Amino acid sequence: MTQRTPSQQASLELFCKHMADKLNDTDLSVQEVCTLPISWTQDNFKENIWRKVQVAMYPDVTSSAKLDTMQISAVYEEVNRLMANIASVSMDWPSHESQMNESLISEET
Repeated sequence: MTQRTPSQQASLELFCKHMADKLNDTDLSVQEVCTLPISWTQDNFKENIWRKVQVAMYPDVTSSAKLDTMQISAVYEEVNRLMANIASVSMDWPSHESQMNESLISEET
């Protein structure tokens, strides 16, 4: 088993941040999805969505730092699918290439 890479950790943090931002653009609050009356943040998305899915899929892996490269991809796929079904919000896994493309798009606007 190969532990997740630093690049995967950085992508996880960006995914949680961007998903929280996108969820804030919907009519759904955290409390409607997780029963907490607060706005979405990177930390509460990771704790209340990502971690719950992760532990449901891999009960013996309680920290994202312990996910291997295949597990982190599987958790992302499930979280992204759930958010698409629940809130009509989804996004690609952040990568160096996607961040470069996002920067170019931002510069054009």
